[in-house]
Amino acid sequence: MAEKILPFNKDPNWVTDILTTRGRSVSYEDTNFIVGDSPVVLDVNTDLGRNGRDGYIAVDTGSISVEISDNGTDYGGVHSIHTGEILKLNGVDIDSIRLTWIENASYRVFCI
Repeated sequence: MAEKILPFNKDPNWVTDILTTRGRSVSYEDTNFIVGDSPVVLDVNTDLGRNGRDGYIAVDTGSISVEISDNGTDYGGVHSIHTGEILKLNGVDIDSIRLTWIENASYRVFCI
């Protein structure tokens, strides 16, 4: 007898990302982040019209440090990211992101 596959039961209060974000996303990229560019503040709130809540920061080459603010003024801890690493921002309240040079780098940032 074949195994019975049960339907997926989703939380009735769950709302899809597309509804809560209205399909808006923002991305930032710098393929030549050098000491003279540092620090750079990515204003997610202004670019989305609200705080972001999910996303990632990927470093293709080099190293950067990352700080995240939920209000645009106060930043949390400093996180270093190096070549090939990705910092996932799942469930984080993101007003702005401050990136600081450690060594010449190439990075990508995406937020919803």
